[in-house]
Amino acid sequence: NELQQSLYHEAMIMGGLDHPNIIPIHQIIIEKNQPSVVMKRVQGKTFKEYIHEGCSVLDAINVILQISHAVEYAHQRGIIHRDIKPSNIMIGNFNEVYLLDWGIAIDQRNMQNAMSGLVGSPSFMAPEMLCGDPSKVTEQTDIYLLGSTLHYALTKERRHEAESFAKLFTLIEDSPPIEYAPNIPVEVAMLLNQTCHKKPEERPNSVHDFRKQLMDIRDYWQAIQL
Repeated sequence: NELQQSLYHEAMIMGGLDHPNIIPIHQIIIEKNQPSVVMKRVQGKTFKEYIHEGCSVLDAINVILQISHAVEYAHQRGIIHRDIKPSNIMIGNFNEVYLLDWGIAIDQRNMQNAMSGLVGSPSFMAPEMLCGDPSKVTEQTDIYLLGSTLHYALTKERRHEAESFAKLFTLIEDSPPIEYAPNIPVEVAMLLNQTCHKKPEERPNSVHDFRKQLMDIRDYWQAIQL
């Protein structure tokens, strides 16, 4: 069934990704056409829980910087995650950070198996995801999702919120720039609005570029706080 296919797809994607910010798969077992996955056990909390416990701006930025390493690594192997959001990021008891839930990820080397239709989380998604065509999803889509995840971490509000699906989808499609509160450094606000631009070509060219900009902002901000 669809759930089993998704689990098998996720296991195959994760099994091919060996990175410190991705939970390692130990074994994929298929018995009577029923897949099961054995992976490293991690205890901790989701980034969403961490945010609502009151993490600082710097802590939030550092989590996103770590996750961006995993996303860049995946992109180098042709994998687009498609569902980056706070509840899909886990922080272990020893402050290790993992990007979870690769069930709707796209393997650009195997597009015939890419799940089509409206998939992902509307509150965070990029405009090009609305059409449901996986061929429209690119590295810039994950960059948008990193931006909308950091937006939530800093504001405790979803990037897209509306009282009806019609208004929500219009908001996603338009992705207007947001005016941030004074507690958000202006450089971070500018980067977030660039990262969540409605046009993919206006976003950072790569996750590496996004991370470099965010790291420079963090380092400068840390220096002036000292």
